[in-house]
Amino acid sequence: MKKKIWVWAALLLALSCSILACGKEEKPSEKPTQAPQPTKVQQQEEKEGEEEIRGDGMVIWTMQDALGKIPESNINLLNEKLKADGYSCTLAIRYVPQEINYYERLSELLRTGETDIATFSFISFSGEKLGDTISMIREGNVEPLGDYLSAQKGQALWNACYEEQWKASEIEYQNYLIPSQTLIWDKGYLAFHRDYFTEEEVGQFSWDIKELGELLEGKDFSQEVVPIYSWNNIESNACLSGYLYLQGVFAELETGTIKNPFEAEQYKELLRAMNSLYQKGMIRERDRDKEEDIVENNNFAIWRVAEIDNLFEKQKEKLILLQFPYAYQSSTGNTGLSKNAKQKEAALELLTLLYTEADYANLLIYGKEGTDYQVIDGFVCNMRGEPKDNYFYCYMTGIYDNVLPSVGDYYPISRKQTKDELYYSDARKKNVLLGFHIDNSTFDEQMLSLHSVVWDTQYLWMEENFEEAWDAAAQAFLEAGGEKVVAELERQIEEWKKKR
Repeated sequence: MKKKIWVWAALLLALSCSILACGKEEKPSEKPTQAPQPTKVQQQEEKEGEEEIRGDGMVIWTMQDALGKIPESNINLLNEKLKADGYSCTLAIRYVPQEINYYERLSELLRTGETDIATFSFISFSGEKLGDTISMIREGNVEPLGDYLSAQKGQALWNACYEEQWKASEIEYQNYLIPSQTLIWDKGYLAFHRDYFTEEEVGQFSWDIKELGELLEGKDFSQEVVPIYSWNNIESNACLSGYLYLQGVFAELETGTIKNPFEAEQYKELLRAMNSLYQKGMIRERDRDKEEDIVENNNFAIWRVAEIDNLFEKQKEKLILLQFPYAYQSSTGNTGLSKNAKQKEAALELLTLLYTEADYANLLIYGKEGTDYQVIDGFVCNMRGEPKDNYFYCYMTGIYDNVLPSVGDYYPISRKQTKDELYYSDARKKNVLLGFHIDNSTFDEQMLSLHSVVWDTQYLWMEENFEEAWDAAAQAFLEAGGEKVVAELERQIEEWKKKR
């Protein structure tokens, strides 16, 4: 799962709710650096090379090459199946080199209709970025999807994502982009080991963190056992306290009211309770390097689960699970369609097939079973029997739910069923600001620094003197322009509501 750590960081950046250059097909391993901008001659040469791929009935999908390239053999296999199944379109992928500003190039391709489909998440990979996804959509060259999604032929694509995912990716109350199925929200669990707890004990827990200490009293642990092995995340902690984290400030989930985090008493009480457990030696922060040993050797009593991965799935029978409260947050989606696309209807039909039909999705992501991969114990492996991980191709396309799992995936077992159980549970909380996107172009340098200042305060529970550290963090919030951010977001939210 180490690879997924920085992939998730990239998702958070790229989807704004945000890598590596691909040296090999399966295991990209080097982080891309921003190369010098090419000369106009170099850009023109590259453009001419791109445009040679246009052909009759060809749907062009544009993305960046920062994560590598989907094998041409996979694309050929997909096109052969499309033809065999009676479809007249074929797929070609245009890769914009990471040395070229992706925003600028994609803007041109959308405007001229020289791409049909585009992956928008790569916009955030640009060095000297000229804008973001919302700015590009406001240029007027991205096709609204509402008519297609509401029609009978678009129902399958609509059903490929959850309603709140569509709502989260709305821009000014319209859907322009298909949400990425790879986007992982904070849907973890508080897992109690059956060696130490009964169903009845866990059933009485009310999500007051102070109660964890009471539950642990009188339990007999060996020296190796960690009483509470805890993942830490400000967004999840805010949600547990009834708030949404927004770039350094909180918003009340039920009302959308913007708040100074250091005036949110519920959040303070949560961190204070964690600090009390920490001072008693009852809670330890997650250590990714030791996690597998701790979990597989049963060296924990309570585990705050961060990721629903293969490690977690293998331990489930030993655990009594309580799903953490979570709320969907606004993101700008992943895949869009040019308003000037030359193959608009074919592109929508192809996207629907890829997002909804496993046969087409697996051909594109993995290739041909028995030739390019094999399935062993439910997981995709290469022909040598080693785990095969093509997660990057899923990220590049946004296609995930119908793709065969690999050992390192999130939701590696019964993926759609697991996601359904998470989505339709009572743990999902309503976010009244879903679809609101922050415009930080109005932020000055001081206001832009607020996020990093507040993000670091999620570790206040590990401070020796919590009250003193809390007061210092509250002062740092003000010094970083916190009150200006509160006022600006209040203004932006009011403007957003007026457009409803």
